[in-house]
Amino acid sequence: MLPTDLLQFRSLYTKYAQFKYFNPNTLLHIAHFMSLNPVTGLNTLNNIIRVFKLKIPIDAPVIKHLTQLILTRELNIYFNRLRQEDELMSFEHVERFSEEELNFICYRRGIEI
Repeated sequence: MLPTDLLQFRSLYTKYAQFKYFNPNTLLHIAHFMSLNPVTGLNTLNNIIRVFKLKIPIDAPVIKHLTQLILTRELNIYFNRLRQEDELMSFEHVERFSEEELNFICYRRGIEI
């Protein structure tokens, strides 16, 4: 199977594989996989209350929805930026990029070179 074979399932991915359907822990794993360190606001609070040996989990009942919204927004922004960069690069020749620029582009997309 080639990666391009998955394009025939694009409508399914577009409809059901949206970040808003994932729980906060999964979104956090996705962000870490993409080398992102998302700001949920809980890191600061947890650092403060660590003195009292307490910790607020990102999937606590009330906080879950807030962290889910923040993580969803951050991942959507990141992937939209990657998509825009891909569209810009498709109009240019790859030869125009320096080796450092190509390495950085590949690194951000998880392409091992």
